[in-house]
Amino acid sequence: MDCHGLAASNVYETLNGSRYWTPVVPPGFKPFVNARFSSMEAAIAMYEEYAQLAGFCTGLGTSKKEKIGDKKN
Repeated sequence: MDCHGLAASNVYETLNGSRYWTPVVPPGFKPFVNARFSSMEAAIAMYEEYAQLAGFCTGLGTSKKEKIGDKKN
């Protein structure tokens, strides 16, 4: 998948000066709260397509990084 980040986006600024952006993606491709999928693969495919249209990449994983100072058992 190409992760070039060249998609169009709307840029906003909060009252305290923080900037954030939202990608310009057709409504039918935007994720929404409480979306249901027929399978895990269908969910992954939808988010990968959304990411490609929005100009970013996805990652799939279930591991978390060890913090400095954590002891291994």
